[in-house]
Amino acid sequence: TELAAAETAVAAVDEDRAELRLSVKERDDFFTTFFVSTWSTSVVRAAARLRLGPTTVTMISVAFAVAAAVLFAVGGRPALISGAVLLYLGFVLDCVDGQLARYTRNFSAWGGWLDTMADRAKEYVVYAGLGFGATQLGFRYGWALAIAAMTLQTVRHMTDTWYGVLHDEAARRPRQAATAGGIGDRLNAASTRVQADTGSVSYWLKRTVVFPIGERWALIALTVALFNPLVSLIAVLVWGTLAFLYTGALRTLRARWMGVTVLDTVDVTLHRDDGPLVRLLPGPRAVGPLAYA
Repeated sequence: TELAAAETAVAAVDEDRAELRLSVKERDDFFTTFFVSTWSTSVVRAAARLRLGPTTVTMISVAFAVAAAVLFAVGGRPALISGAVLLYLGFVLDCVDGQLARYTRNFSAWGGWLDTMADRAKEYVVYAGLGFGATQLGFRYGWALAIAAMTLQTVRHMTDTWYGVLHDEAARRPRQAATAGGIGDRLNAASTRVQADTGSVSYWLKRTVVFPIGERWALIALTVALFNPLVSLIAVLVWGTLAFLYTGALRTLRARWMGVTVLDTVDVTLHRDDGPLVRLLPGPRAVGPLAYA
């Protein structure tokens, strides 16, 4: 009887719908969760039926971002609104490529590397378009703001990567007893508590205040459509700087609590973004990345 009941329950499951649901990240940022993932599975299903691969979707999203950057540089209300729409659709496709890879079980190291590099390139191209558009409006330092936005985001990516390395390394090492009970310990406990309370206001606030990529693209699209590229660049720099100061201060305190004093034993090659060309060349580890750059 139990076997028959189990077979009936399994037969009632729509496997395709379940796989689509599981292709979406369980925990994502606020904008992505409520304004992209709510309908991106329809695009995933359509892409799968058209036999598009994740890499193809990634390249289409790059084309959308480049077109948006050109429209931001051209200026004019119709171009700015059109660019904002293309930017949003490009971000949707940026989420779809990963969802499509999970849905079709089509994974590759090349695709993962390309997705990471494309995300950075798209964002910086958009900043360049905004800088050109701000200059066309008569603002003398439009390019300076664009370069500042690129620099800020580059530094944020570097610190995010190495904080993750520090966090993983701390998990493998015994923590110093003297650091227990301090402010870093309390911050770590509070962060764990908030992260566990999924769906709460504090949970979404914590995920949004750090200014992830979904929120960055949403802010750019909204401010460009309503105002102009100059306002968009200023908004990105203000929120990005505040997010950097916030995460930097909290991570510094938590890093001190972790008690990891030296990282000279870390295998740095685990955290490099080498592409296929460097892997084909002889002895890249001995020469180092600078010569190939």
